[in-house]
Amino acid sequence: MKPDMHDLLTVTYGLGGIIAALFHVPQLRRLWCRPESVQGIAAASWCGWLAISANSLAYAVLVNGDPALVYMTGLGMVCQCLMLLFMARARLLLRRGGADGAATAAGLA
Repeated sequence: MKPDMHDLLTVTYGLGGIIAALFHVPQLRRLWCRPESVQGIAAASWCGWLAISANSLAYAVLVNGDPALVYMTGLGMVCQCLMLLFMARARLLLRRGGADGAATAAGLA
């Protein structure tokens, strides 16, 4: 039986969202291992993306109702929250002990 375009797009949308979430892993790893790298990341951008995603999630849940859209939007928000938490951790480490304190806390020294 030939899959219809709707089913194919639903599957590829879901896979694309999971792959997009995985693209966050290198940045999260860098923030964890090298907290000083936070200095080149704008928290305001991540907060803005999170706010837009919250609106998208509300739309997905309240208007659209498509489970794939709800799931993918939620997964994106989880990744955005993780980025903001890792950024907050990195900034805190830098405030507490500068680069040496951050390296020690990250287990690099």
